[in-house]
Amino acid sequence: MNIIFQRKIINSRSLKNNNIFGVPSIKRLLVDPSIKNNVSVKIQLLRIDELLSSQRVEITFWLHEVYNELINVKDIELVNYINDGNEMFNRKFMIEDKDFPLSNVVIKNALFLRIHRNPMTNSFFMINQNGTLSIHTKVTTDVPCVHLSSSHSGANPLQMVCVDSMYKLPNFGGNKKINDKAVCQMEIGSFLKPSSYLNLTWDTDAILDGTIPCSNENWPRCLVDQIHTFKIKESFVNEDHDHLVACFLLNIQRIFLHAS
Repeated sequence: MNIIFQRKIINSRSLKNNNIFGVPSIKRLLVDPSIKNNVSVKIQLLRIDELLSSQRVEITFWLHEVYNELINVKDIELVNYINDGNEMFNRKFMIEDKDFPLSNVVIKNALFLRIHRNPMTNSFFMINQNGTLSIHTKVTTDVPCVHLSSSHSGANPLQMVCVDSMYKLPNFGGNKKINDKAVCQMEIGSFLKPSSYLNLTWDTDAILDGTIPCSNENWPRCLVDQIHTFKIKESFVNEDHDHLVACFLLNIQRIFLHAS
């Protein structure tokens, strides 16, 4: 398969208009049901706001996807291109609304997903020198949680299942302090391609900047205590799909300043 890239000078105007490097051809390549994709996923956390009154958290992060061996450099035909093929590699090219989404990956258990703009869309792709294609998108989404109340003592820990793992989360408190816990689960996958054509894996360094606060005015002492990642298979429309799961364990401390 050859991807045809039209001649285009690289400058701010070409980045804004996005008429570069055959974006429609790349999009067709990604959604082609006959092409197998091996994709590694990494999350770079920026912000977490707890919405535990609604049993959810809101997470802002960069989603980094690398499509390994999708584009073989020798299969890319450059037509009337500037200088040589090195001009196209390792550069960032914006993905605008007319080309969005470029990725097959979705947050499967989110109620909403917002792509950031300031003012350009915070989503870009790179064709790397080693022949891989990487897609990077800054998003805010929400994921469901189970909030474990503080009515149990440390001697009788609550149990919560995230994926196939059982967490024992003791809640304890005194006259002036109560510690709550919550477990939130993010599910990443695809509705389009089954696992036989889209092999999803976590990157070796799957979660970046994991120890960040999740506080707001309702819970001013909320902290992401642990993040665990898993890969499972899930049946969807009679097909097996790869399913990446991140389990966020939140530690919430409430201080009572006027307690006796």
